Amino acid sequence: MRTGACVGVVIGLLFLTTGAASAWAACGDSGVSLQVLGSGGPFGAGRASAGYVVWIDGVSRVMVDAGGGTFVRFHEADATLADLDLLALSHFHPDHAADVPALLWPRGGELRVAGPSGSPAFPSLGDFLGGLFGPDGVFRILNNRVTLDAVTVDITADEPTDVLSEGG
Repeated sequence: MRTGACVGVVIGLLFLTTGAASAWAACGDSGVSLQVLGSGGPFGAGRASAGYVVWIDGVSRVMVDAGGGTFVRFHEADATLADLDLLALSHFHPDHAADVPALLWPRGGELRVAGPSGSPAFPSLGDFLGGLFGPDGVFRILNNRVTLDAVTVDITADEPTDVLSEGG
C-alpha cells in the first residue's frame, strides 16, 4: 500500500506543479519516481508540452498528460508503452493531449485512460476519446487496434476517484 499511496501523492502533486519542476523527483526509497517529459505551454516554448512518467521499480507504469513532443521524450527516457498501466489526462487542451494518438498507435492492446468529466468549456473523457478513436473519429484507424478502459473523473466530486489499484 505504501507504493500506492506514494503514486497517489506524486500524481496529485503534478496538478500543483509549474514549469519550474525538476526533471526527476523520487518518493523516498519506495521505488516510485517522477520524470518530467515536458513542461512547455501551448505557444512555442522551445520544449515539449506537459507530460510526466511515474516510474515504479524502474518501470514506466503511469503517464500523466501527453502534450506535443512528449511521445519523443517518452522514448528518449527509455520508457516502454507496453508497460503503461494508466494514461491520465488532466484536461484536453492540445498542450496536454496532442500526442495521445501517437502514443496509442504503436502500443495496441488495452490501456486504462483516466480524464475529467465534461464542462461547458471542455469535452468529457468519453467525448474526447470518441472524437479521436470512435467509429467516426479522426483516428478511427485505431478503433480496433487499441481497447481503452476509460475512467471518467467527476470534476464536481468532493472525494477522490480511484483510477488505478495497486498492482495495475
